[in-house]
Amino acid sequence: MKTGIIITLYNQESQINKVEIAQFLDIQKNIHLCFVNNGSTDNTLEILEQISEQFPNNTSVVNIKKEKGLHAALKLGFRFLSNLKNFNQLCYFPKINFNELNNISTMNMG
Repeated sequence: MKTGIIITLYNQESQINKVEIAQFLDIQKNIHLCFVNNGSTDNTLEILEQISEQFPNNTSVVNIKKEKGLHAALKLGFRFLSNLKNFNQLCYFPKINFNELNNISTMNMG
């Protein structure tokens, strides 16, 4: 079983650290990152799709074409992961510093 983490993003292309994410996912095999792109108008979606292609078993991307607000973005992320039915725990980060992503591994996820 895995832990699903929902991360909402809006125009955060310059803040996404692909190296940190790759290092994190290489170590954390039981975590699935669900990126919810909430209507970004920059290249956020393209970057998230690149990450998802690199780590198809540990990432997913939910795209909202027009920004809907945090509540709607989280709801879609939770619904998406719930439909996959292989998670024993779901949590979210409405804002995350991708340079500190590995700090998640030190949290008690159980």
